[in-house]
Amino acid sequence: MDLLPGARLQDFDGVVYDVRKVEQIGERGEAILYRVRLRDQNEEFEIPIIVAGEATFYPFRKWEALPSPFTIDDVAGITWAEVRSGALAVMIDGWPHLSPFEV
Repeated sequence: MDLLPGARLQDFDGVVYDVRKVEQIGERGEAILYRVRLRDQNEEFEIPIIVAGEATFYPFRKWEALPSPFTIDDVAGITWAEVRSGALAVMIDGWPHLSPFEV
């Protein structure tokens, strides 16, 4: 998934966000943590997004309650979901991963 300013990000609910700004704030192995400024039809906000291989994770609900600024140390304390499927991530060593099991 391309996280570039000007791109559009569609989630599993069909909501489309315009990507305004992207800043890498950490990485762990192949997983990269970004601070991403998004805009929907009514509002602009900043959330963390993790791109790990083919999966793209974002915080599952309660975006307004996220630590600000979000840092790599905050990853383990968040419930993550895969953007396109909505599947909740499995946390391994404090980082989100796709479940090896299909539900």
